Amino acid sequence: MATIHAALQSVVKYFNPSKAVRHTDDSRISAIQYKGVFGVLVTCAILSGLQSWFSRIDCSKPDSSDFDKKYAEEWCYANSTFLVEDADGGLDIGNPHSRTVVGQFFLRYYQWVTLALVLQAACFQAPRLLWKFAERGRVRKMVDRVANLEFASAQERTEAVKSLAKYYLDEDRRESHQNYFLCFASCQLLYLINVIVQISFTQAFLHDAFLGMFPLWLQGSPSWNRVFPKRAQCSLVISGAAGNTQRQDVLCLLSMNVLFEKMYVLIWLVFAVALVSAIVQNLLVGMTIMSGSETSKDGKGKQYAQNLSDRLLLSFLEQSLDRAVYQELLREIDPEVRVARV
Repeated sequence: MATIHAALQSVVKYFNPSKAVRHTDDSRISAIQYKGVFGVLVTCAILSGLQSWFSRIDCSKPDSSDFDKKYAEEWCYANSTFLVEDADGGLDIGNPHSRTVVGQFFLRYYQWVTLALVLQAACFQAPRLLWKFAERGRVRKMVDRVANLEFASAQERTEAVKSLAKYYLDEDRRESHQNYFLCFASCQLLYLINVIVQISFTQAFLHDAFLGMFPLWLQGSPSWNRVFPKRAQCSLVISGAAGNTQRQDVLCLLSMNVLFEKMYVLIWLVFAVALVSAIVQNLLVGMTIMSGSETSKDGKGKQYAQNLSDRLLLSFLEQSLDRAVYQELLREIDPEVRVARV
């Protein structure tokens, strides 16, 4: 029980960190990817896993058959079910001999839904982990220099802010951080690439039906039955005592598809939001790069904005520090900075 409680506390802390240790070292738009999308995918993975464990598939047993119903359900779940495709392009179950059959549409994806969602959730964490590795806790270390100043004396507060300003303006520090913005921009591009890859993967995983899923859902289209049928056939192979085998078609109810179709509608919406947010974030990064040369009015200007990395680091400090502390930091960095312009 203590282990479960600790795990839940870690999850809560990840999605809602304590203000006492709060610091911002990434874009808030990026949080849509590594918190929002990640959380939705993990939740869907847990739900699909529970559904598959407790209510996988329910197959009927003809009165004339003597096979075990449990065996039939395990066999059909492991070896896939199928729909019959007729000459008119329709997909159905029932008696395939009653019409011209041109093929069978096999449903193999549902054994892999939980694993696929877990892997996709991990992919949305990958750019974040790469950025954390490249960032190396720089913002946190700087924020720690001026942490817990609410009840400090004016002298202690001033000394702490001066220490932070001195560290920020240190040439060795600036030299070691010169690729800071480049790493950040690269990770933002990875977010966009990852969303596109995950959408493409889901499209292939669901037999090219994912992209049009939400519009079809709004229209109430029955074409969803091709991807998420509620019932399907299964060819059961039974081995006799003498080594002979019998093949018998059984009808199976796929109640788990009721959950899966709702899950993937939600995932469609989440991926759409993730794609738009990633595009917006990369446009903002591009605009920052284009305006990077306009960081000062004259030759000296604002020392804290001499390059893109300094500007990015300062923006993180602005989001992480108390406003009064941040304003005092600006005054220490550059006396010409006016508080009203912060």
